[in-house]
Amino acid sequence: MLIIDNKSFKSYYINEERDKKLTIYDMFVRNEKILTDIHALENIFLEKYAMKIDFFDNICIKTINLQKAFEIIAADIKDNKGRKLYKRL
Repeated sequence: MLIIDNKSFKSYYINEERDKKLTIYDMFVRNEKILTDIHALENIFLEKYAMKIDFFDNICIKTINLQKAFEIIAADIKDNKGRKLYKRL
């Protein structure tokens, strides 16, 4: 069973000059029975200083550097087929 893959979609693109053309877009998609879940990446985020955890009045606050997180997530998609980004339902 294929869990994740790139899928091509056709749609019209309209630019700022209102020129319209049919374009093909590729997107990273999953099977319907897959839930996006990045908790498996949290340790990597912490190790690579992409996330820090603080507590305020017993409330856990997670601050994520989105540029660093993007690089980690992109590498997981490219090198690991996104296996750290989902769980099966």
